Amino acid sequence: MENDLVDADHFWSNPGPAGCNLLSKPATVQEEPSVVESRLNEVKSEINLLHSSEIKLLPDSEEHILESLRCELESSLTELKETLSFTKSQCHELQSEVDQETQINQQLKSVVESVKKKLETDSSDGDDTQKELQEKISEANQTFQYLRKNLVAFIKQHFPLPSQETLSEAKKKLRSADYSAAREDLFSMKEILELLLNKSLEDPNDPFITIDHQFWPPYVELLLRSKIVVRHKDDEKRIKLVSFHL
Repeated sequence: MENDLVDADHFWSNPGPAGCNLLSKPATVQEEPSVVESRLNEVKSEINLLHSSEIKLLPDSEEHILESLRCELESSLTELKETLSFTKSQCHELQSEVDQETQINQQLKSVVESVKKKLETDSSDGDDTQKELQEKISEANQTFQYLRKNLVAFIKQHFPLPSQETLSEAKKKLRSADYSAAREDLFSMKEILELLLNKSLEDPNDPFITIDHQFWPPYVELLLRSKIVVRHKDDEKRIKLVSFHL
């Protein structure tokens, strides 16, 4: 390579046709010294770069050429094999993820189907339950009306308002201050029970009612002895219906 390149100092010390071709311009134009010097430095730099760089030349023999090509092919083949192995590994991972997602999707579909069937069953059961409850409510209402009717008839028959004669005898036995109600002012047994029941339902925190001259004493005493009502522990004038459901 050194034989093929022209030494820069020799080139400029012996200017010839080659030097004229590189740097000269028509004789009619004279360049500035600074421009010439700049070009000289550029050419020197290029020559030094060529001296310092290594130029790879193909071997002269065919055997060496084949060996070089074989090495390059083997290197390329190795790189391709590594790329193929990496690609296969990624494909395997992606396939595993796809299989996992497919399995999850199938499980979700199964859950959705189960929920749909459950909702359909619950809806059907709910309709049946609602119908059954309505039937029970209807039966309970019928039973309530039947018992209420019989109870009212029983009370009217066995617990009528006291006669005027009975009321007069009771007034003779009691002081006038203790009892002075007229017959038409008295509550019947039915009305007493209704007052107790309504107070218990409307105000469960304070279900007591206050008894006065309108309450026939024998009826109040009968309810107390039968444990249908109880007195207030601090006020004997107040009574309430016993909580049978507790």
